[in-house]
Amino acid sequence: MNSVGVNKYRRDTAVLKGRKYLRVLYEYTCITFRNHFFRRQRNWWPRFEVYMNVNHMDILAQ
Repeated sequence: MNSVGVNKYRRDTAVLKGRKYLRVLYEYTCITFRNHFFRRQRNWWPRFEVYMNVNHMDILAQ
């Protein structure tokens, strides 16, 4: 492999790792907020979760 191919491979794996990290972080955040708001504001957290889902799809689309 030439150096350009190696650099592209490294960059792609870094992007994939970053996306995996974002995904884990996003899921953890959703679970935390869901547990936090579930008792107090029962009707509020589903809308927040939909908003998070929309933002996450925008991140993946780029």
